[in-house]
Amino acid sequence: MKYKIYSFDWEQASVVEIQNPPADFEDLNKLLREIQDEIVRLYQEIQTKNYGVKKLGNEMRYDEKLNNFFENTDLDYLIVKLTENKRYFLKKFIDYCAVNNNKGIFFLILEKSFGRQSKLVDNSFLTINDVQNELTSFAQNFSPQRKTPKFYFIEVIDFTDYYFSESNDFVYIHKMKK
Repeated sequence: MKYKIYSFDWEQASVVEIQNPPADFEDLNKLLREIQDEIVRLYQEIQTKNYGVKKLGNEMRYDEKLNNFFENTDLDYLIVKLTENKRYFLKKFIDYCAVNNNKGIFFLILEKSFGRQSKLVDNSFLTINDVQNELTSFAQNFSPQRKTPKFYFIEVIDFTDYYFSESNDFVYIHKMKK
């Protein structure tokens, strides 16, 4: 999975890209690869059963293996899937402000062109610009009364070793040839 990582700074009321992720994020890449593999498996299964994929949202929402990666406190990283609309984000963010998590909380979002191209979810998904706008406004008007976890945002830019094509309103995933 190709991605960028951002962090949220309460004092600056901003979301900033992390250019060089810390060493303790090393296992994150492995976990994200497992998430990608499960999404690819779902994608291939649906496009084989049907004429292709129009969107994968419901299949992702109800896939047990995929859901075991998200909001699972037993894993090294607490990853929250944010593929729903913008209204859902601020509620979820506030809910996690009270969580005691020393490693931080990672929100997984889709980069705008990747989200539209892949059709993983419908077009109302949250982008990093939406996150920046929501959190800037929120942090300028409210400040936490107690210590909050560190918040990170993983913006998925593309899948490693795969590409998408579209034909007749259906999207297909293909493995790149080496």
